[in-house]
Amino acid sequence: MAQAMPRASICFQVTVRSFCGGSRFRGCDLYHRAMTDKPGCLIYREADVAMDHEGYQTRSGEFLGNGQSIGRIMSGAGQRRWRSAARTHVGLVRRHNEDCFVERAEDGLFAVADGMGGLSRGDRASGLVRERLELVGLPPDLEGSVDRIEETIADVNARLLAERAGGRIMGSTVVAIVLRGERFACIWAGDSRLYRSGDGGFDQLTRDHSVVAELVAAGSISEEAARHHPLSNRITRAVGVERRVELETFEGVLRRGDRLLLCSDGLSGFVDPAEMARLVRGGTLDEAADNLVQAALDGGGRDNVTVLLVEIPE
Repeated sequence: MAQAMPRASICFQVTVRSFCGGSRFRGCDLYHRAMTDKPGCLIYREADVAMDHEGYQTRSGEFLGNGQSIGRIMSGAGQRRWRSAARTHVGLVRRHNEDCFVERAEDGLFAVADGMGGLSRGDRASGLVRERLELVGLPPDLEGSVDRIEETIADVNARLLAERAGGRIMGSTVVAIVLRGERFACIWAGDSRLYRSGDGGFDQLTRDHSVVAELVAAGSISEEAARHHPLSNRITRAVGVERRVELETFEGVLRRGDRLLLCSDGLSGFVDPAEMARLVRGGTLDEAADNLVQAALDGGGRDNVTVLLVEIPE
């Protein structure tokens, strides 16, 4: 029987002297010291990032660069500002974390990717999604940003197909949102999800590209049965599987007080929607993110789990 992987007992405090684009730490001047009072935490001056040796990672806070907040986008409708917090955990069974997240608050881009293929292959697929989305340049308009994200994911798809060895499938889900002024767009493939909590409701905004989602839509099984179905991890769309990746998109309006939740199926597969709805609104963004991950672990933690919360202030 698999046993829970231990949490790290060492934490590093990091001061970032210069924040750079792309990879989190590339070219950044970092100082660190060992800490033991708070496991698995890296602390930025501008934002918080935490990770331990088993893959538990967090990031939160308002991005501040050169003394000014850059977690905002200017548009014809005025100025929007948001806060975010992200967590990813290897879970209690698996040895490798094949989940990744992208948190570019300064550019209004957030994403979660869940790799598939086993061992380092899933890591490679989701890691390439993360790498390219962290580096892609985005225009100020929503439509142009969606086009660039779709082009970037298509490029990742082609790269993964070219790297496929021995006929073994290597791929990743992706769910991404881009925020512009009063509007946002979502782009996704697979069963990583986007939820919205606001105005007293909690709604799943994406539909899974999966076998069980098709069974639910056909009325063959209930949504509760889908969570425990033997084909619950069989997805019908992913990045890196087919010659042409099929992405689904939609646009929406941002509402003050909303909390948007992006997550891998390591959360949605182990925590029921009612509990998720309660936890998303509970406390600060950091507290909500921590509690969501803990709920997934309490539910069995048989998969990697990633949550990314974005809040539109009142």
